[in-house]
Amino acid sequence: HQGLDLSAIYNYVGSETDTGVSPQTKIASWGTLDLNLSYRLRSGEAAQGPRLSLAVSNLFDKRPPYAESANLAIGGIYFDSTNASAIGRFVSVALTQVW
Repeated sequence: HQGLDLSAIYNYVGSETDTGVSPQTKIASWGTLDLNLSYRLRSGEAAQGPRLSLAVSNLFDKRPPYAESANLAIGGIYFDSTNASAIGRFVSVALTQVW
């Protein structure tokens, strides 16, 4: 609406089997929601002018699911770092200018 853009992205990783332990165990599925809001500060051509943006990754600060085998490889790590992230909610603000 008049220079305002909003997007929401749902990231989903389905459940998987932890094959690095015996007996094998299930790693739960994991989903996070990201929101992006931007506003064009000057009316006119959409690609030109200043734009203010706010982004929130992992809006609900969801922890990655437990994976026991990760701790066997690297002590103190209890999640599948290939498919999940230990970084919780992350907020960023940006001001960009296009000529």
